[in-house]
Amino acid sequence: EGYGLTGPRWMRHEQIADAAQALLRLAPADTPALRVLTDDALWTVLTWRDRVEPGAVPHEYGDFVSPAELRARMARSRFDLHDRHALSPWLDRSSRARRAGEDASGYLNRWLAVDPTAVRAYEAAMTLAVVGEAWDGALALARRFQAASDDPRADLYAGLALYRTSDPAGAEAAFD
Repeated sequence: EGYGLTGPRWMRHEQIADAAQALLRLAPADTPALRVLTDDALWTVLTWRDRVEPGAVPHEYGDFVSPAELRARMARSRFDLHDRHALSPWLDRSSRARRAGEDASGYLNRWLAVDPTAVRAYEAAMTLAVVGEAWDGALALARRFQAASDDPRADLYAGLALYRTSDPAGAEAAFD
């Protein structure tokens, strides 16, 4: 009740995520709700990770953000981050992604505890591990996936993690 899907797409998305949260309060092991919330958190991680935006541009009439002036100044120092930082202080937006990553990890742990063969959960967990370059964790996750399923993606994940942890022979065996 109260979760009719109306309004623009972003609003419907928020309604779906809110409904999933409400469902988890009633049924903490509901895998569709865990999937919705995991996907939402993962989208936030991928959208906001390493996001840095310019702040106010110093100008002779005071500090303000003028999109035209900002583009002109940034274009002159396109590849020099030190010059770009001198023009405008950076506003770090990646903390939103860090919080979403923590949420996603929590949902994934619950999801995999309920369904240890959920391929979509392993895909999401591997995405988080790759984005965070947590290769030892990715390898442990791939091994867990291999033990829980005979899905060939488990071997691909293990091969990737082994390669990134400097075990080319192990990676080759996993890929074979």
